[in-house]
Amino acid sequence: MTLPELLAPAGDRACFAAALENGADAVYIGIGRFNMRRSQDGCLHFNQIPGMVKAAHEKGAKLYVTLNTIVYQEELTELDRTIALLKEAAVDAVIACDWAVIRRAKAAGIPVHISTQMSASNAEAVKFLAEQGAERVVLARECSLEDIAIIAKESGV
Repeated sequence: MTLPELLAPAGDRACFAAALENGADAVYIGIGRFNMRRSQDGCLHFNQIPGMVKAAHEKGAKLYVTLNTIVYQEELTELDRTIALLKEAAVDAVIACDWAVIRRAKAAGIPVHISTQMSASNAEAVKFLAEQGAERVVLARECSLEDIAIIAKESGV
């Protein structure tokens, strides 16, 4: 039996430390303009990520970074810089909902988890996303426990 991963959000360094100290298997943070909750994450900066990755790994945990906004054409250069920084910092995965993020993270060798913002809500979507390289799919919030069980069974997850 596979145990679920205890994943905790961290909007600042104090929340990050608390998550690690209290046994989180993984922590997710948002950084920069591609973070859906950027107004709440004013305390975290790109230069903190390598230290956060190190701290998480020392506790046996993983660090994920959310890049879960829509990415517009004029933002692709900045997205590439962001992906490069995350690759260099050795984050464990990005949490994405935009196809440009998925494609560029995959090309950089960063594992991709699909955000609930993508609203995947059926087995066909999960299978397709897995074919595109997604290692994890967080289903739409609207899915019931019954829906989740059916999707898991029919998608082969």
